[in-house]
Amino acid sequence: MSPDKHSYKRLSSGQPSLEREDADIQTIETKNGFSVLYKKRYLYSRFDAKKNSERLVQSLEIKDESLFFIFSPLLGYGLDLLFEKISGDSFVLAIETDPLLYTFSLQNINKKLLEKKNFLYLFLEEKMTGVKTLLEKIDHLVQSEEGYAFRRLVPLELSSTCIQKEFQNTCTQYIDLYINQFWRNRITLVKLGRLYAKNIFQNLALLSQAETIKPATIEKPILVLGAGPSLEENIATIQTFQKHFFIIAVDTALAYLHKQKIGIDLCLVMEPQLINQKAFLAVKNTKIPLLADLCSYPATQKILNGRLSFFFSEYASLQFLQNLEKNSGIQKYRALGSVGLVAVETALKLRKKNTAIFFTGLDFSYQLGKTHTKETPSHLARLFEATRLKPAENIGLVENKIGDGLYTNPALENYARLFDDLYAEENELYMLSEISIIRKIKKISVRDFKTWIENKTGQTDSSQRDSIEKNEKIESRFFETNTIEKTKRKNALIDFLENEIKKLSVLSSLLESIKPELINSQLDENLQKEVRKKLLGLEYLYIHFPEAYKKPDIHFSFISGLKGEISFFLKIIERSLDRITSEHF
Repeated sequence: MSPDKHSYKRLSSGQPSLEREDADIQTIETKNGFSVLYKKRYLYSRFDAKKNSERLVQSLEIKDESLFFIFSPLLGYGLDLLFEKISGDSFVLAIETDPLLYTFSLQNINKKLLEKKNFLYLFLEEKMTGVKTLLEKIDHLVQSEEGYAFRRLVPLELSSTCIQKEFQNTCTQYIDLYINQFWRNRITLVKLGRLYAKNIFQNLALLSQAETIKPATIEKPILVLGAGPSLEENIATIQTFQKHFFIIAVDTALAYLHKQKIGIDLCLVMEPQLINQKAFLAVKNTKIPLLADLCSYPATQKILNGRLSFFFSEYASLQFLQNLEKNSGIQKYRALGSVGLVAVETALKLRKKNTAIFFTGLDFSYQLGKTHTKETPSHLARLFEATRLKPAENIGLVENKIGDGLYTNPALENYARLFDDLYAEENELYMLSEISIIRKIKKISVRDFKTWIENKTGQTDSSQRDSIEKNEKIESRFFETNTIEKTKRKNALIDFLENEIKKLSVLSSLLESIKPELINSQLDENLQKEVRKKLLGLEYLYIHFPEAYKKPDIHFSFISGLKGEISFFLKIIERSLDRITSEHF
């Protein structure tokens, strides 16, 4: 359809609207297509409208599994050529931020382009809410039945866009981060996906007797303690004023805090591997309350011998985890990846409205030879392993908030960025650190921190240092012990585990019934559908397979792998079920 040659101000119903008297859109015929005149700017060439767009697409080296990101597609010039070149596992995502141009484009672009399955055209506001919408759409594509797995982002300007460069850069940066994180997560799942599921099933036995943490119950100011170097810098102040705070600590800081006689009200643990137990050796049987990720190493939960509660973080988008949440009643956390972020998330859940939260030791940066506070397992290990040929140093220079040279790595930088994105708008959240690379949280100096405490409590730095015993300091009002609820949860978990055993047994029988000669050739399509149907909710059987980011391809090696995993998990689940139903448990 040829664009209207007259000025364009009309907005169709339901489209974004914005009154602009100076926003006439004019189409100008050229020797090859129409140019667009908007705000005294030509958005295509005045002489050959299609030439630059088509030349750009023709020059592209197209690779599979690419996400093509188009700014202001307008009349769609170049898109038809792009779709001729790309494979079915690639996708074209276009955005517009000007409501008039968006409506104009929808009215005039080739409708066949809009109908393509691998094309999406969005209107976004030039705000972080727009970026969030963009990422949600991309995540939906990745989680869809098509299962797109983008390996690269290809930004394209097929017209002279009116989108602000800063917003373009922000969008591309966040999409790049999303793609990078997707593949980092895949690597993690290949390494640890099986262990996550194993730990979950083993921890369900403990969950049946665990307590529930009640939200919005803490009136005291909350102090969140990570294991970064700034904890050590502020420890004297924490020792002096600790009785005025509800203290949440990450697991790796336990040994150091115990040595410094800091009373801990709640400890957070996420680590799924055995190595994490080193952090607990110095605090065995101290009865510190523990909030554990359901994926964490099961034996860790018993070392402190205190009150126990669980949460689970959705480490992947799996029907299995949705079923687990529905049947266990366990509190769900968004996937954060860092125990420090989980500690802050927990503080936000626990605090009553407008209760102040302070945090230190969440630096996401470090000094040469020192990634954590002294006495933490990683710091001691680094010193112990250091030699002349392998010094206790680190690499990756970045600049912190105040311009001093600090060291970090891409993973820590991403956590700091995520922290800013999630918590920048939270009220009464303060950072007690001079070396953190977190940039959007209000920083408070030690001096102002002491003044704040004095104004709240009347205690000054010269007052007698707090030396109360740990067990006297622990508050348990945030734990909820309900025998009826525990019984309901126990019965629900028994039903869940019995159902898992039944599903695994049915799948096992189906796989055993497939004749070897069929496995070696391409399976009947109906049989493949039947296997995939039986796998729904049993993703833990194959999520750690290297090719699991795609829709399962039912072939010989895949089926052989499934058989081994079914046998492994049946034993784990049956053992957990026996523990829950045991009279002595």
